[in-house]
Amino acid sequence: FGDELAAGKIELNLSNISSRRERHREAEKYGTSALERFKSIGETQWQTMSENSLANTYTDLNDFRRAQEFYTAALANAKGAGMTVTEAEIEASLGTLELFRGRYAEALRLFERSRRKYAELSMPHQSAVADLEIADIYTALNLNSEAIEIYRSVAGSFRRLKLRAEEARARANYGRAAAKIGKYS
Repeated sequence: FGDELAAGKIELNLSNISSRRERHREAEKYGTSALERFKSIGETQWQTMSENSLANTYTDLNDFRRAQEFYTAALANAKGAGMTVTEAEIEASLGTLELFRGRYAEALRLFERSRRKYAELSMPHQSAVADLEIADIYTALNLNSEAIEIYRSVAGSFRRLKLRAEEARARANYGRAAAKIGKYS
């Protein structure tokens, strides 16, 4: 009925649903349409979320160049709109993208920036997830002693936060890193 904002929100939701169903080209179609609607009405916050969603879709499609373009645009818009939580989320997503590309130093820098923002925002669950990603990168770089310390700390955080899957991942990765350096106690 002419409500472009509502139509864009619906399309963004359809894009996210399609993505979860691994229908990434369908997600791209809905996400692109939502983005165009939000741009046409000057709705920066929703535009930023659409750009971030499209970047995730392009990452799923292994089109890292396009993903980078949309993450970069979304990050700039999030900063301009004072969307600190979204900024931190995008930096973490960019960190994951850089990890896929094998750019470990850049991935670490982005996860650390994201982690700091989450800590400032008093979002301990997100800070802990960023720490877990950092520890995983350390393990990939054979910096197992450093990773072990992070895994030990973050596993306790996940236990306190009742995040069982993340706690299990941290403990399993702790065990793998410890075994690599012969630490069995």
